[in-house]
Amino acid sequence: MAAHLPGFPHPVTVHQLLTHTAGLGDVFARYRDTPPPADLARLVAEIGREPLTFPPGAGYRYSNSGYVVLGAIVERLTQMPYAEYVRQHIFEPAGMAQTAVTRYRPAETPGMAIGYLRTSDGALRANGDRVQVGTSAGGA
Repeated sequence: MAAHLPGFPHPVTVHQLLTHTAGLGDVFARYRDTPPPADLARLVAEIGREPLTFPPGAGYRYSNSGYVVLGAIVERLTQMPYAEYVRQHIFEPAGMAQTAVTRYRPAETPGMAIGYLRTSDGALRANGDRVQVGTSAGGA
């Protein structure tokens, strides 16, 4: 991992990141009420400060954090911001002219479906007014 992302403190492999066996938690858990930063470097720094939930390779736990780290590896290897790399190499060749990895409000995005959130009292609330942030963990 050090060759792909120098300074990342957890001894995980790319395979473990891809298969959710790296032991990383969920960096987005702290952003339930506010949008997370779009900057992968900032998110990776936060992930690096979190303790592992289990030793790498010793279990399975779905992890958006692993996919944030994978996005940072893409940035480092390509020397391009993740959103730009995906635009040039995936979205444009696929003819996806209205798709992007960016910050947005679903209600302000023409043709976008609006999702729902469960509130603390158990009710469902439309989330179209909430700022969403696309990252390598999803949200394009």
